Amino acid sequence: MMFVSSMFFYQVKLGEPGWKERYYEEKFSAKSLDEMEAVRRDVVSTCTTVATDFECTLSYFCEISRLIYPFDIQLGRF
Repeated sequence: MMFVSSMFFYQVKLGEPGWKERYYEEKFSAKSLDEMEAVRRDVVSTCTTVATDFECTLSYFCEISRLIYPFDIQLGRF
């Protein structure tokens, strides 16, 4: 796996001018600036959705634990 990541690093040439364009082309096959922007928006949307879903799930389980163990939570024992 390390060989693959080092090949990717050399192919994209991180840190050199134009590295973002090479990155998006290599990773997401985005060739134009519009395609790159669409990929960015999709990634941000997906990450936001996953984070929100996780937060809702976590809050749901916290509410259930309060219903099951109300005295322990009031005494500060989790």
